[in-house]
Amino acid sequence: EEAGAAALCVHGRTPKQRPKYADRDRTGQAGAAPNWGPIKEVVSAVQIPVIANGGIETLEDAERCLKETGAAAVMSAEALLEDPALFSNEASAAIALMQPEGEDNDGMPTPIARHALKMGREFLDLAGEFPCDLKYPPTKSHIFKILHRLIGADQAEARRRETAGLELTIQEELKLVLMRCPVTDHDAIRAALDTIEARYASSPKPVIGPSWYRRWRPENVNRAR
Repeated sequence: EEAGAAALCVHGRTPKQRPKYADRDRTGQAGAAPNWGPIKEVVSAVQIPVIANGGIETLEDAERCLKETGAAAVMSAEALLEDPALFSNEASAAIALMQPEGEDNDGMPTPIARHALKMGREFLDLAGEFPCDLKYPPTKSHIFKILHRLIGADQAEARRRETAGLELTIQEELKLVLMRCPVTDHDAIRAALDTIEARYASSPKPVIGPSWYRRWRPENVNRAR
């Protein structure tokens, strides 16, 4: 503040508590819920706006963080990569309407799957409207994150199993469908999204996987292996 900062962003975790270290952390700190208490202390100690960060996975998390910390705003990183509509009511409604595993829905994907596919298609439309100059634009890498709950299999493992002629899980099969699309061929990517939607509209419906945001949690790291 004294150096002229206009705002300050504070994360509720230490570097050692980053979820990505969960699979090699013997202390159990990594992947732990963030501590918003110190953020509240910072808010009280400075006069400039404080932006709270850490643990913002849903709109409800954002609202609760603002209330508990008194921060001027919140930010989200990885959760927004998966759900660009995180700060809207649309994402919350999709989660609230999520059906029990195996429940049919008149030939339609579940709300979670429909929401993810809608976000993927909207992102693809924007990628077409605002082309990236990079030789290998990050279009597919973003869509992989958006659709993580539907196709969140390990890509290398899926390739290995396919090469060995082993049976693939549904998520492995669909991951490879999108993976094979040339990164600049938006028509092929749209067709892959159609294939994913059709599979999640079938009966019995595939089980929705863990979110991209929670991929580093110990239970999900072990599941991926």
